[in-house]
Amino acid sequence: MLKFSVYDHQLDQPRTPTDWPLHHAHLFGNDNIGVEAEILFEDGVIECTKRTLDPTGFELLVDVGDMGVLVLATALLPDRDEPYVLHVELARRRIKDFLVKLEDWMLCGLECDHPLMRQWDAARADFAQALMLESSDPAQADRYGWLALQKGIVATEQLATMHADILLAKRFSSNQMPRRPLGCRAHQSKFAPPLASTLAQQFHYVSIPIRWREVEPEEGQYDWKRFDKWMEWAAKSGYPVVAGPIVDFRPLAVPDWLYVWEHDYDTTHDLLHEHIEAIVRRYRKVVNVWNVGAALHINDNFTLAYDQVLDVTRMAASLVKTIHPSAETMIEIADPWGEYYSQNQKSIPPILYAEAVAQSGAPIDLIGLSIQLGGQGTGRGTRDLMQISAILDELIFMDIPVSVSALSVPSHRAQRDDLDPAGYWHRPWDPESQSEYLSKLISVCLSKPFVESVCVHELYDHAASEMPGSGLITATGRGKPALAQIGEIYRQIQSKSLRCSRPEDRIWNLSDEMCNQADFAG
Repeated sequence: MLKFSVYDHQLDQPRTPTDWPLHHAHLFGNDNIGVEAEILFEDGVIECTKRTLDPTGFELLVDVGDMGVLVLATALLPDRDEPYVLHVELARRRIKDFLVKLEDWMLCGLECDHPLMRQWDAARADFAQALMLESSDPAQADRYGWLALQKGIVATEQLATMHADILLAKRFSSNQMPRRPLGCRAHQSKFAPPLASTLAQQFHYVSIPIRWREVEPEEGQYDWKRFDKWMEWAAKSGYPVVAGPIVDFRPLAVPDWLYVWEHDYDTTHDLLHEHIEAIVRRYRKVVNVWNVGAALHINDNFTLAYDQVLDVTRMAASLVKTIHPSAETMIEIADPWGEYYSQNQKSIPPILYAEAVAQSGAPIDLIGLSIQLGGQGTGRGTRDLMQISAILDELIFMDIPVSVSALSVPSHRAQRDDLDPAGYWHRPWDPESQSEYLSKLISVCLSKPFVESVCVHELYDHAASEMPGSGLITATGRGKPALAQIGEIYRQIQSKSLRCSRPEDRIWNLSDEMCNQADFAG
């Protein structure tokens, strides 16, 4: 069993709280694979009861003051009877992450008096103070751990930002930025020439989702009208299109009539074949990239066996290639941190699924990564820039290019008196914070040399959105600050000047010498 003591620091003197939110709380083991556990809070202690005796880490949503409300993790910890002090362990992991990435990214040559190193050293000093007090005064130790955690997040975010700046500079100077790096998803519920014009002026391609329940609401009765409007516009203007996911078993995508066949795989397979063939044959003259399947590894709604998940993946990709051999195929990974696996052992951890697909011989040209932060539900809690950069690095050895196929954060959330389970970055979500964080996320993603493109999840807000409030344009047609910021990013990409940091905030020198020190592969 793992135990964590927690303290409330809202008052001058830390006190034991009577309640503690456990949003996104779960255990994980080696390779960040979720571990099934019962997690409870009682008498100031979080208790995690699990079946395995192996060391495990603990992850949950945490209020870290000015840095926001973020999903954060401890290192792997052995079981013990005495509770660990939560914020001390979260700080330990963050301080370690800084050193790990400093080495991974070949930035160990930073001088001790560099502002980044001074920030990390300040976090380490508070952490050392926490360790000294842990046995005699755990409440004060937790307080110092919380301060160390805040400073550690600042240091790691600055490190991730600096690394992105360096890699962007090298990617542009070596002409390795892809031709179409920036896209946006446009839901078929609304088409208007001004929307299409806005999209064409600020993005390199459009992503058109094709949900099964929307295209075939009744078995055998297809409704193409709304999809055709966007496809006809793209065809006439010669605008590149990513279409799909074609296969998606999440509740928003599965038509009601299909559930009767959930436990009849042969019939499901045949229906899938018909569905895929109908869509690809209709739009093969327009589409450049097919998203053949999304979130199949989560497997929590229309459930399949492990071998059936892989069979559907292979069948979908092979059929698309047979009908449309000149198009690229993509399989999309949702919740790349794998939070869902600790609650559903019938699912497949995200990286393991990506590796299985890569080794299966399925004709997949791109691995898509869905990064949706600040939303309701498992896997959508807010994370910081270092976590985004680190999860992308997990895919570097796949030998398949990566597309961030859905990137979103909201422009607003409903006001609450308690801790919002969605979390937020630096301050509660508003149009300005959406704009700022989205621009940094795009820069971090595009800095990775194996990332081919980034697709902003929604062009406009609409009722059927997976992430309410994440659009760049309101439902009434008003552009949000993020739309203007995306326009600036588009221009910076064209002029090869895109960076993650603003010049006035930069505490490093983007010299050629610095660029040569950094690891371009990572």
